[in-house]
Amino acid sequence: MTTKKTRAPAAAPATEQVSPEAKAPRETRSQTLVALMRVEAGATAADLGAAIGWQVHSIRGFIAGTLKKRTDITVVAERKDGATRYRVVDRAEVSA
Repeated sequence: MTTKKTRAPAAAPATEQVSPEAKAPRETRSQTLVALMRVEAGATAADLGAAIGWQVHSIRGFIAGTLKKRTDITVVAERKDGATRYRVVDRAEVSA
C-alpha cells in the first residue's frame, strides 16, 4: 500500500497594516522638475538633471515634449552667462 504525501497548507504571508495617513504621497520626477523651475531664478538643465538623475538631453526632451503641451503652465528659457535657465510661469503671468 502506498501512502500519499500531502503538504501542509502554506501560511499566508504576514502583511503590514499601514494606515492611509501614515503613507506620504509620492512626488514624481515631473513634479520635482516643475518645482525647481518655479523658482524665480529658474534652473539650468544640469541642475535639473542632477536633482533627478536624468541626462541633459532627457531634461530638454521632457521640457519640449511634455511640459509645453500642458495648458496650465508655460516654460520660459533664458540664456545668461552661457547657460540656459528654464522657468515655469503661469499663463496669467505671461499674458500680463
